[in-house]
Amino acid sequence: MCVIAELKGVLANQIPEIRFRQAAILLLSVLPFYAFGSGKLEASWLISGKKFDYVVSDVEGIEIAKGAAIPKRVRFLGHISEYIFYFDPNSGNVAISHFEQSKPIVIGHFED
Repeated sequence: MCVIAELKGVLANQIPEIRFRQAAILLLSVLPFYAFGSGKLEASWLISGKKFDYVVSDVEGIEIAKGAAIPKRVRFLGHISEYIFYFDPNSGNVAISHFEQSKPIVIGHFED
């Protein structure tokens, strides 16, 4: 991969030093596969209930049972900009909520 990229002159203008350029090309070629594998693993842990972050605090529009066992609680998927994503393991639905500055969200961590 590095040899083909080097012959085509990929990043030659941006990174003139060949050693650094080859290291950058190698990293850029491996990184997508690593990100895919990592995301796939974390998603399987979240869905299977082995390792995930769960919501402790109340969230408007999402019913969170206070006395429910941790594996049955709403799970925190992550956020993008002002939107927060949740996963309900009971129904399999994903909820999207707009983040409000005045209301913090308390999140716990669970590992089986």
